Amino acid sequence: MTRPITFPRKSPKPWPKISSSLFLGLLLVACGSAAAVTTSTANPVITTTTAPETRQSPTTTLRIAFDRGELTDFEPVEIDLGGTLHWVALADTDAERAKGLMNIGDVGDFTGMLFTWEEEVSAGFWMKGTVMPLDLYFYSAQGALVDQVSLVPCSADPCPVHTPETPFQWVLETPAGNLAPPREPLTIPA
Repeated sequence: MTRPITFPRKSPKPWPKISSSLFLGLLLVACGSAAAVTTSTANPVITTTTAPETRQSPTTTLRIAFDRGELTDFEPVEIDLGGTLHWVALADTDAERAKGLMNIGDVGDFTGMLFTWEEEVSAGFWMKGTVMPLDLYFYSAQGALVDQVSLVPCSADPCPVHTPETPFQWVLETPAGNLAPPREPLTIPA
C-alpha cells in the first residue's frame, strides 16, 4: 500500500541527518589534519576545508560535502523509490520546469531532477538544449509510475515532444542509465 505523498514546497532541511558525535569520530579518524576541530562544552564547532554546504544545530555546525554539479540554482529534495533514498534537484515553478536540465552536463551527486505540479497535468517533454541523453519517469499523484521514456539530445527545430497518455504530477529526469528502472512508488519523505 502506498502512503499519500506529502511534499513541502521547499525543503527546510535539505541534507542528510548525521549524528554529530559519529561524524566527529569519523572526521578525526579519516581526515586527521584536514579538519579544524574546536572543542568546547558550551558550543562545539566542527569544520572542514573542502565541504561546500553547511548545516547548523544549536550545538554543532557541520560542513557536509555534497557536489551540486551545475544545479546550484535548484533546491535539493530527498525522494524515496521503493525504500531507496535519492537526492534530486527540485523544479516546482514554471521557470524551473522550463529550464530543467537544458545545458546541464554535470548533475553532481544528485540522482537527477524532480519536476512537480500542484495537481496532475498532461504536458509534453522535449530535449531541445540538453547535452546528455535522459531517462524520464512519470508518476501519478499517488506515486505510481505511469510512463517512462529514454530521450536523446535534439538539435532539430522543432524537436519531437513526448507526451504520456496518462496524466502525471511528478517527473523524475535522470542522466540515461543513472538509475535502474524504478517500478516502485515514488514518495517524498516529510
